[in-house]
Amino acid sequence: MPPERAARCVEVAAEVRRSVAGYVVGNLLTSAIAGSVVLTTLLAVGVPFAPVWGLWVGLVDFLPIVGGALA
Repeated sequence: MPPERAARCVEVAAEVRRSVAGYVVGNLLTSAIAGSVVLTTLLAVGVPFAPVWGLWVGLVDFLPIVGGALA
């Protein structure tokens, strides 16, 4: 592969890596916020096993597309 083309491939790979990392971090943050909100709400209402439900929502929300509906 010519050096010019190799350099361009490295640039594209770096951009893809940054984009994927940003998506994953954003998804994790959104899941953590959803789990925290559910945990806080369930604790305020007095639901038994609120931490388990909060963790469940956080984990299931991490799944793409279907996770929010299941939570």
